Amino acid sequence: MPPDEPPLRLRLIGQMGAWNREGLSVLPVGRKTRALLAYLALEGPRPVERLRLATLLWSGRQDDRARTSLRQEIHRLLWSLGSAGKEILAVTRDHVSFLRGAVVSDFGPFGPRTYQAVPTGTLRNGTLLEDLDVIDPQFDAWLNETRKRWQQSERDGLEPDNAPPTDDRRNGMADRPAGAPAGMPVQLGHTPVAVTHVPDDAAQTPLSLELGHAASSGVNQFERLPLCPANRGAVHIGVTPLRLASDMADYAVLADAFVADVRNALSRFRGIITPAGAANMPSPEGTQQQPGEQQACNVDFLLSGSVQNASSRVRISLRLIDLRVGNQIVWAGRFDKSVDQFMGPQSDLASEIAAQIEPEITLHEAKRRDTGATADASAQDLVLLALPLMNRLERGAFMLAGRHLSDAISLEPDYPAAHAWYAYWHIFIVSQNWTSSPTSMMQRAEVLAERAIILDPRDARCLTIAAHVRAFLHHRLPEASALHDRAVTLNPGLAMAWALSSLTWTYRGELAEAERRYQRYKALAPLHPHAFFYDSAGVLLHLLNKNHAAAVELGRITSQLNGSFSGVLKPYLAALGHLGDTTETATIRQRLLALEPRFTTAALLSRLPLLRASDRAHFVNGLRLAGIPD
Repeated sequence: MPPDEPPLRLRLIGQMGAWNREGLSVLPVGRKTRALLAYLALEGPRPVERLRLATLLWSGRQDDRARTSLRQEIHRLLWSLGSAGKEILAVTRDHVSFLRGAVVSDFGPFGPRTYQAVPTGTLRNGTLLEDLDVIDPQFDAWLNETRKRWQQSERDGLEPDNAPPTDDRRNGMADRPAGAPAGMPVQLGHTPVAVTHVPDDAAQTPLSLELGHAASSGVNQFERLPLCPANRGAVHIGVTPLRLASDMADYAVLADAFVADVRNALSRFRGIITPAGAANMPSPEGTQQQPGEQQACNVDFLLSGSVQNASSRVRISLRLIDLRVGNQIVWAGRFDKSVDQFMGPQSDLASEIAAQIEPEITLHEAKRRDTGATADASAQDLVLLALPLMNRLERGAFMLAGRHLSDAISLEPDYPAAHAWYAYWHIFIVSQNWTSSPTSMMQRAEVLAERAIILDPRDARCLTIAAHVRAFLHHRLPEASALHDRAVTLNPGLAMAWALSSLTWTYRGELAEAERRYQRYKALAPLHPHAFFYDSAGVLLHLLNKNHAAAVELGRITSQLNGSFSGVLKPYLAALGHLGDTTETATIRQRLLALEPRFTTAALLSRLPLLRASDRAHFVNGLRLAGIPD
């Protein structure tokens, strides 16, 4: 690609497309974000008032809510454009615009009301922005008027730049300059075709062709869709250098290495990007960054901290703030380590920090998107809305979470996280006995989990959820073990992978390895939001180790974290049965049967994935002693 090539190339006729200089697709995921991109392109390069954009895309909302929605869409557009965003888009407090010379498109030379020259009486194939109908009444009216104006100019042979028509244009084919990337569109008859770039880490998946309306309606939708971006909708976290106490100057090099480790540990999570340039940002202590400054830095969150001596130990204090909402503190942590631990390899501590930050960001982003309406929600919005509803395990909220996840897949069939979390949802609906057709739910969970890892084979969370589906629902323990191992290799800081793999090794009867994995989970995230589920692995482990007192103690704590989760009550109750504690046993038995009225030892045995007969017998005998019928 020539160095003077514009950083953004757009296809506006037919199905919308967007590519950067390297030929990689940077087309936003959400339809509202695409509409924003299209409007700025067609009205540019003149600046467009933010109020005009808010009214155009959210005409039915009050001004303040419309402006908030616009800020979110501008952020999503900047993320889609990636590192080239600052070369393309100018964002101020009152206006948004493309920079001159930043964009070329098949619609014409970039300029206000300027159209690509074509021979008189020749119409280019396709409809302007054919996939952006029904966005908002105001936007739809603007788009219809723009289409009419374009079609009339085509009929009249309007040629404002007096450029002679090319042979390619006479054949109905759009230009592609020499050296243009493979991802740029080429109009072939009535069908826009674009080769979709596949990242190196997905090389085992063949290149796919986006065939627009030429695709047969009988083809499975999964087979004709390209792989999705690995970090769709990701948040950007800047990690600043640590502030060193005056007596810690000798640790400067180690502190810099530690910051790099934290940045790398965070970047292993899908949904988090840690721009290297953000490391040079000043600490936000006592400052209030404006939205324009935050976007210019291309970060949403800032992680900053300090290091000081604390009686022969090193104390690292960190905090994460959201720059988009007035430097709101999202997470804070303090870690006391020995000098040897701080001077040694930092990977364990960096993973612990990342493991604690990632779930807090997920909860924070879910709250930001929970506006009470889902009409304009993207697939990522729906997934984020579903997660807290699912984790509550209240039946009504849980079923709503399932609808959100199903809708997310309908909106974006190539979104791995939606498939993975929907598979996870199916695990709970079976384990909670909330379905009259558990077999079909188990089969559906497997289909969803397999689809997730096909779409993104390097997403550790997709892998570990697929592993748990295999282990817990289908009792295929060797397959599950291999997937869990791949997950913890890809992301050693994913607490879910360590907790769920601990369950798999417990099912196998390899209790020492199960204990190691459980302890790693606890070291990573001792206060994880999903501890009500993950700590049930420890209760089962203690039960099978015949450490009944420890199983009861942990079960007592864990069962209080979510009173709707029946899974932890079963090993907890079995341990009580072996101890013979009649008072507490009666209470927990009553709680369990209130959640699962038809629960019996036979029902447990039909689904219990424990491999060793002795483990199965010990579990069931404890429940019998606790008063559970056969």
